[in-house]
Amino acid sequence: MTSLRSGVKINLMEIEVDLNNRKSRRNRKIMIEVIRQDDEAFRYASKNLRMDPSFNLEAIKVNKKVYQWMYDIIKLNDKAVLLESMKSDKKGNPFKSHPFDFKRINSKLKDDYDFVKECLKVDGNYFEDISDRLKSDKKLALIAIKQSYGASIWDTKNLIEDEDLLFAHAKYGGLIYPPTISTYKTPKQYLENKKYIKEFITSSSWFNNQLHLKKIRSKFLNDKELAKLAIQKNSQSFEQFNKKFTKDRSMILDAVKKHKFTDQPVSVMFADKVLKRDKKFVEKCIDIDGNSILWVDRKFANDRKLVLKAIHKGLSSFLYLPFKKYSKDEEFVNKSVKVNLSFYKYMDNKFKLNEKITRAAIKDENYENCKYIPKKFKSDRSFVLYAVSQMFDVIKYMDKKFKYDEKLILEIMKNLSDKGREWSVMGNVDFFWKHVDKKLERKTDFIVSAIKINSLYRSLFGEYDYNPLEDPVVSKVWGEIDDKIWRRDRKYKINLSS
Repeated sequence: MTSLRSGVKINLMEIEVDLNNRKSRRNRKIMIEVIRQDDEAFRYASKNLRMDPSFNLEAIKVNKKVYQWMYDIIKLNDKAVLLESMKSDKKGNPFKSHPFDFKRINSKLKDDYDFVKECLKVDGNYFEDISDRLKSDKKLALIAIKQSYGASIWDTKNLIEDEDLLFAHAKYGGLIYPPTISTYKTPKQYLENKKYIKEFITSSSWFNNQLHLKKIRSKFLNDKELAKLAIQKNSQSFEQFNKKFTKDRSMILDAVKKHKFTDQPVSVMFADKVLKRDKKFVEKCIDIDGNSILWVDRKFANDRKLVLKAIHKGLSSFLYLPFKKYSKDEEFVNKSVKVNLSFYKYMDNKFKLNEKITRAAIKDENYENCKYIPKKFKSDRSFVLYAVSQMFDVIKYMDKKFKYDEKLILEIMKNLSDKGREWSVMGNVDFFWKHVDKKLERKTDFIVSAIKINSLYRSLFGEYDYNPLEDPVVSKVWGEIDDKIWRRDRKYKINLSS
């Protein structure tokens, strides 16, 4: 039932639902449509609906998050509901925001093969709580190992008695080593097996377990194939294998390329000293990752052309560079500002006095640079407004006169609210009143203006010895806002055209 009016399609089946109305809360179809929008609406459904397994199943199909609001008698015993809760959402993401407590579910379900299998696909750590009968099932053990990196079956005896399980564990969870982790240890013959060690090196947990290799068998430390695999996983592996590999140009360059701009150490730092002094080699490393210049011979830090190239290639830190030499170099400053703002603090003041440069330096919450802003800008109202819009915390570095500027504070609060950044103000009430005149907490006009900007700002008031609700004007506005929020949160627009 639709009509066209001025080119706009109007659905005549759209209705507004008020959950304060009992009839609405008893209506199955209405509640399902509301739950589709808001999982918490499930709480307002009538008790008869909430106790109905079929309603629970229908509800969780439209919104996975309703699981958290279900009665225990349903969410710990109903197989269909539990299985549905584990299915991926429309975006393909497994439901994990409110996973069920596997330990508490019905013991019969823990012995149900099909159910347990689906559970282990979601979280392999459930393995430790399944029935003893199913713990001996190899297929289930393999699923658990793969899904949870082997952690759930460390203390399962049949693991070390089955080669397939051992190899799977090495691949996904690493070695059962050292013995402090588990009651059981990897059998000695496997620790001497290159194929097994290879699985371990390529495992997803190699980053955490790499130190074990040196303790296992020295013969593997000279193996180039294993060394390459390990270094590709973790650049720190250079320290675990024979030092001859630190002289291998191709291995170093491959590692620099593999780990460039990652959270791993810059691979060139593990290179032999001879290579670190070789300009051609150093240039190749910098071409891949500008951060390489920080870990080669210090003489290259004085090579202006090479440093500029490093900046262009993503240099993220100026550690070890001769700052004074470059701080007054206009070309260097201009290029570094475009690529890396962390150089700001080392700039000569004549560059910092350029407002365009300073604004860019604190953009996107570049907090560290706020300490080095010139006094000229710290006293400038328009600059302060800009700075605080990037991060409220920066107010502590600004001129103290702004602490008493009521209009400025309100303008800041509005700007932050418009940008969805009100948490910057509300996150720490003590911090707020430390850097804003505390007298404002008792000023009626200020409080009213603040909570009208955003009701969330109410959390700023009344934290000390003053209760703003004792002020009749504040109390009235506060109550009106509460009423609007309450009514709004209990009303929904739904479409019943289907």
